[in-house]
Amino acid sequence: MGILVNLGIPALTVAVAVLLREGHLLGLPEAMPEFLQPLFYILGGVALMELAAAYLLRRLFFSPARVAPFCHDPNQIELWVVRSSFVIFAMGASPIVYGVVVYLIGGDLRQLAFFGLLTLLAYRLLRPTGDLIDETLESAQKL
Repeated sequence: MGILVNLGIPALTVAVAVLLREGHLLGLPEAMPEFLQPLFYILGGVALMELAAAYLLRRLFFSPARVAPFCHDPNQIELWVVRSSFVIFAMGASPIVYGVVVYLIGGDLRQLAFFGLLTLLAYRLLRPTGDLIDETLESAQKL
């Protein structure tokens, strides 16, 4: 199920963007090349910084010291896993949104693919795994 979501959300987002642009469903102005390249670099930098922040948040959220106060309450643990995972997942999904913005205002598919690859990489590297959650809980219970 996870791989379906990890691949499905970016694929669906790209499909909608291509449909909107290539189907001429939006009244988009002509591309302004002098504006697009700097925008691509700016949003690319923002996406990379956001992924770095997601990595740091993942380390913070899944640290034993953070989890220790509520590790003996199953309801709190479940809430912690859902909230923390959702934040990391949402931050990982943001590069594809930036790519769609660049693409819709005149960027090309290579630029969209760059942001799509960043999203897939984020999903692969930053997602909280069951092993990470179990390891964090075990370490927190020892504190």
